Amino acid sequence: MGEKMIFRAKYVVQSTKKFFEDGAVSVEDGRVADAGKASSVAGSGPVVDFGNCAIVPGFVNAHTHLGLSALRGKVPFNGVFADWLRALVAAKDAMSREDRLASLADGLRQAVECGTTTVADVSGDDDGWKILVDSGARTFAFLEVIAFEKFRAAEAFDTLVNRLDAVKQFEPLAAGVAPHAPYTVSADLIARCASLAEKRQIPLMIHAAESPEEAAFLQGHEGPLAAFLRERGVGLDEWEPPHLPPVRYLASLGALSPRTLLAHCNYLTQEEVEIIKKSGAHVIYCPRSSGFFGRADHPMRRLMDAGVNIALGTDSLASNGTLSMLDEVKFLARKHRKIFPAKFWEMATECGAAALGLAKQAGTLEKKKSADMAVIGVEGCSARTPLEMALEDSARIVATVSRGKILYDARGAAKTT
Repeated sequence: MGEKMIFRAKYVVQSTKKFFEDGAVSVEDGRVADAGKASSVAGSGPVVDFGNCAIVPGFVNAHTHLGLSALRGKVPFNGVFADWLRALVAAKDAMSREDRLASLADGLRQAVECGTTTVADVSGDDDGWKILVDSGARTFAFLEVIAFEKFRAAEAFDTLVNRLDAVKQFEPLAAGVAPHAPYTVSADLIARCASLAEKRQIPLMIHAAESPEEAAFLQGHEGPLAAFLRERGVGLDEWEPPHLPPVRYLASLGALSPRTLLAHCNYLTQEEVEIIKKSGAHVIYCPRSSGFFGRADHPMRRLMDAGVNIALGTDSLASNGTLSMLDEVKFLARKHRKIFPAKFWEMATECGAAALGLAKQAGTLEKKKSADMAVIGVEGCSARTPLEMALEDSARIVATVSRGKILYDARGAAKTT
């Protein structure tokens, strides 16, 4: 029998459809053994009572770049995405190896302290794998690939395969592949990454339909992105524009499947919405990052209507103020008051788990699932349900539990009971 523990609070939210007042979660060997009213929950072991709080499923941040955490507020946006990319790359290139690792560690700490128990980090820096593992959270390292010219594809692909082999030494760190974007990765390399993901049964993440400049580039228009690539020494003489919108282009390369996570998707035609639905691919919406760039209204509602799985991410601190998924949920709940807030909670938990292939392991506090929990202080909150209380200004993350282990405990609850 594994280690046992019981977590209590004024509320326990098992899923967006069920919560318990005066609730408890019993944990055994890192998994939920039972959840419900404290008086009826079966279990034994030390009791941690969080008091006037709501225990909710741990958040799933399905798209972020933790290595850029040190760049918060340092890369302003002037209205031209390519200019922002240029400034971002310059700032990143100026960081030393030690700077990058410190940035990753600090970003991961912030994410965990915000109630995140599963993190999908996109990074080209393999030195940080041990940091991800040691955090105690469930972490994914999406190995980024950037190589636009055809002659670079073979070497870039071989390097990716070697990296995937190397990451196995860092279990339980999970791996995915991340061809950066349609304007930085060649068609052949995108297709090869998709085939590799299918062969290895791992997820694939790609930035898609993020900006109008991206769509214009794929249509063959000269513009800021083309100029940016040339400045970076990328030859475009052999570039054959597909004359397709981004998602249609990726579909033509065989890059869309139930393993595919499409980051952003700020600009989609209705045809592309249907293509995503038919493929089973997932959309990762980063609401506050989208707001940072002044994007037009995200096609979230059209995606919802089509039945596409939409998860949430924070993107990096270079385009966001915090790594808090609770802040993303609050932002959406205030922006879309006609949509029941539980939908946004679902996007931040269950939908993220589904996108990462973890539907049977995370996202809710059902029996046998991983005991991944965020604990939210709800003192002074007056809404009717705990999820609605957690959307109030005074609601704050006070603890994070991953696989039954307390990773963050702002109030020292584990020491006082």
